[in-house]
Amino acid sequence: MSKKYTLQDFQQCVQQTFLLAGGQETAKVELVLESVIPYQAEGQEKPDSNAFSLLFKGAADFFLPQGLYAMENQHLGLVEIFITPLGRLADNNFQYEAVFN
Repeated sequence: MSKKYTLQDFQQCVQQTFLLAGGQETAKVELVLESVIPYQAEGQEKPDSNAFSLLFKGAADFFLPQGLYAMENQHLGLVEIFITPLGRLADNNFQYEAVFN
């Protein structure tokens, strides 16, 4: 990623779709940004806008392994995000996390 993204950049994208921009296999894979979670170190008065995590929801029928993915979003444009799968949600969809620090 050439731009350093902040918590505020992604807060504007909650409930928006991130479409994987890749090869034929990932051409139609969409992730929805479910939440942006700020990191607040013990003793800090307010959260650090440079340390946060993103939780994405992906379809139950397509699993993405841990890795760096190029994603297209209507607000941010093309971004590269390293995601880690967390497991399945109650609705059987997959949940993924990206950590920024």
